[in-house]
Amino acid sequence: METEFLSTKSLTVSSKEPNGKITGQYILAGNDGCNKYRSYLYFDLSNLPCNVKILSAELSLYLVENYCVSKSNSVYIYGLKSDFGIFTSFNKQPLYDENYIIKEFKGIKSGQLDIGISPLFLKWRRGMIINKGIYIQGREGVKSIAAFGSAYNKNYDLIPKIKVRYLVSSGGTVNMGEFIDVKYWSKTINFFGNYTTEDIIDVSKIVEGTFFIKNTGLKSVTISVEVSGDGEIWVKDTTKILESGNEKVFIPMYYGQFYRLNLQCDGHGSLEVYFIYQVYK
Repeated sequence: METEFLSTKSLTVSSKEPNGKITGQYILAGNDGCNKYRSYLYFDLSNLPCNVKILSAELSLYLVENYCVSKSNSVYIYGLKSDFGIFTSFNKQPLYDENYIIKEFKGIKSGQLDIGISPLFLKWRRGMIINKGIYIQGREGVKSIAAFGSAYNKNYDLIPKIKVRYLVSSGGTVNMGEFIDVKYWSKTINFFGNYTTEDIIDVSKIVEGTFFIKNTGLKSVTISVEVSGDGEIWVKDTTKILESGNEKVFIPMYYGQFYRLNLQCDGHGSLEVYFIYQVYK
């Protein structure tokens, strides 16, 4: 099943007016050559039932104007850790989680940008971060600025949205928090050629677990999840090719006490890896 949540609040702050804010029909992100622009969005997700399994979450932003269409542009998506609102300004910005999701775009004047945010959404869902909203930052080191539709845009198609795909659990709802812990592992991996992660994840009490992997490098990477029962003998489980700039979900099919990743790249590779899993207490 799929459902959609509209942004209910948005604003932009700028170094041009460091003590003010912009709350019109558009939000801005980037650098116009003189000033920086940063934006915030909030989505009320309280209507999503508790007894569902999240398959994916996607943030849809409508690019109204890319002012640097001839250059490579990008936006960085962060989860907020504190509220934004009437007192927010460039000089008083809310706190945000250090992990980010990047979306690059080039040669696009306008149109919809779909950004996979499953790792962030699952953090909200599992209480690892309270949903305070999303922080959007552009490329600030160069002249690169873009305008998107805001929560207050009069055109429905331009309003930011989060699209969630999920499965509905059968039967009654059980408070699994009494029996299950949620664990989270993340790492930025830079490597060359063939590389096997030194970090071994102990999942001996695992209920379910999912890898979310983003290729932030310039070359495609062949990624294999490897499973072991003793930490000595390893068996390849799920294997996929991940192209540059893309993100994929890796769900191990076999049970084992330990997981690790084997990576193969024709040159230098760079990945952002998130592993979220549940274990019995």
